[in-house]
Amino acid sequence: MRATRRHGWKLHRSVGFRPGALGGPPLEPPVVTSVYYDVPGGALAAAGLTLLCRTGQGRTVWQLTLPTDGSQLEVEEEGIPREPPQALRALLQAHVRHGPLEPVAELRSTRRSGALDGAAAEDPSAGSPFEELRSRLRHQLHEIERHDPGTRLGRDPESLHDMRVGVRRLRALLRAGRQLVATDTSELDARLKQLGRVLGEVRDLDVLLARLEGEASELEGGDAQQARSLLAALRTERSCSRARLLGALRSDEYLSLLDDTARTIDDLEPSDAGAALDDLADNAFAKLRKAVHALPDEPADHELHAVRKKGKRARYAAELADWKKPVRRAKKLQDVLGEHQDAVVAAERLRQLAAEAPPQKALAAGRLIEREEEHRRESRAAWPKAWKKLRKTI
Repeated sequence: MRATRRHGWKLHRSVGFRPGALGGPPLEPPVVTSVYYDVPGGALAAAGLTLLCRTGQGRTVWQLTLPTDGSQLEVEEEGIPREPPQALRALLQAHVRHGPLEPVAELRSTRRSGALDGAAAEDPSAGSPFEELRSRLRHQLHEIERHDPGTRLGRDPESLHDMRVGVRRLRALLRAGRQLVATDTSELDARLKQLGRVLGEVRDLDVLLARLEGEASELEGGDAQQARSLLAALRTERSCSRARLLGALRSDEYLSLLDDTARTIDDLEPSDAGAALDDLADNAFAKLRKAVHALPDEPADHELHAVRKKGKRARYAAELADWKKPVRRAKKLQDVLGEHQDAVVAAERLRQLAAEAPPQKALAAGRLIEREEEHRRESRAAWPKAWKKLRKTI
């Protein structure tokens, strides 16, 4: 299986060459046939995925195009017409539950055709707060399904990140919109929470390893080598966590969760509360203000982490109400407190590793801990300013 990343088209033209310049009649350009596949209902297109079978010049190549941040990831596998390779089918497990892969379009051309664009985003406008909530919930479920294949493939850590964000936002919207909904979604929320936990185990280690490997590269001499060796245990832990994640994504329970989530969203019943979207955002920010005002002069690390989580929930509620400036300011607060939490977690994991390491590695761990403590102090100094800017907008 071959994966490549495409950021855009580049056209190359040879200078000074004309058809027939070498003698004889011009060569006929090869004909390439591209057959696009989807499942009943168009789930691949809706998720921004493209699966095609390209046949020409004696070869048949299947290509799956996955969305990633700012680019596309193309996975290619040689095969035979009309039979999608098992390696690609395995990446589409969350989508083929809707039905078999079948041809939906055929193109014949004399050049390589680009991938079809995914379905257009849903119109964010809706007739009522309840329908707006339902629309946003559907969008987050689509985001989970959209990034499922890339998460299974494991080539781009951002696919996992985006899938986890989809789960988190879906849960946050269910929580924020509780006043609008008469249906009990607590059981669904518990199952989504478990999925988020499995995704989070791998994502948190991705972030931690990237952070510490970057810090280790800046150490001098032998300390850098000792630090990189120290992180081997985290890489092993990450491999084990990814194996558990893949097991979860291949399970019938996960596919049932996707179906049950879609069914629950479709079957939601509105409440009689009559709350507006602005009311939901006001409530979320009221909880955030209360949490901040309750902090002592020198809050503990876990207290700042709790504020960060409330800030994230308030931000998602503000997005639902289309509060643009509070969303931007809440994102800044979330980033500052997120850096604080990352430093706290990194320092704690380093202390655990150092406790079981030989002296030289323990010394390198101490160097990294010093850096994380400095990041922690900087974030503690910066978060009050970010909060004040946010408070002015709410």
